[in-house]
Amino acid sequence: MKKYFLIFMMVLVAIPLASADPAQGRNATPKVYDKTIGNWGHAWWQWAFKFDTTHNPITQDGDVDCFAGQSGKVWFLAGTFGGLAERTCTIKKGKAIFFPLFNGVFWTQVNPAVPEDCTDEKSCRSGVSDMIDAIKGWTCTVDGTPCVWFTQIVRAQSDARPLNVPVGSFLIDFGYASGRREISISDGYWVMLDPLPSGPHIIEFTSEAPGFSLGVTYNLTVEDED
Repeated sequence: MKKYFLIFMMVLVAIPLASADPAQGRNATPKVYDKTIGNWGHAWWQWAFKFDTTHNPITQDGDVDCFAGQSGKVWFLAGTFGGLAERTCTIKKGKAIFFPLFNGVFWTQVNPAVPEDCTDEKSCRSGVSDMIDAIKGWTCTVDGTPCVWFTQIVRAQSDARPLNVPVGSFLIDFGYASGRREISISDGYWVMLDPLPSGPHIIEFTSEAPGFSLGVTYNLTVEDED
């Protein structure tokens, strides 16, 4: 298992994707709900890593709990590590929905004697940027309409931020130690959907890369507030 995790998606339509120069952190985007898109991407990884293997949203299928681990104005959805998934769940009305089209994260070691992904901010930023540069494309629709009609698709890197791997995280099963990494950089192509109307919705996305493909469907119900 490589020392990083990716969630890929592929688009079959030629639409320009926003990005900034790597020297600027690919994070030259305005704040949305009090964070840049790049820093929402980092928050997405921290959300994903809090789950154990059984409850990992990246590997789940069927009926899932989209309330798990969520808080605030923005709620997260997940892709897969490869292969197909069809998920059915409910979210609260009034929540923006954030998910990756193609993403990764690099981090420094928790123990200086045990190498992990990178050694400092520069090597973390360069390593994850090279990875995301390999994207070939993606597809993404909401109720049959391309995601880009609802929102921009943004390429963004996070600021350099600590990353905590809690005890019980699914990452432990991949050989990582729990604990705080002082520097981590998230990078990827991200979707931030404004809150959807009450009722049923279908979010679908696919991706393909050398040796990798996935297809994910969310049968999503937005429930009215009490």
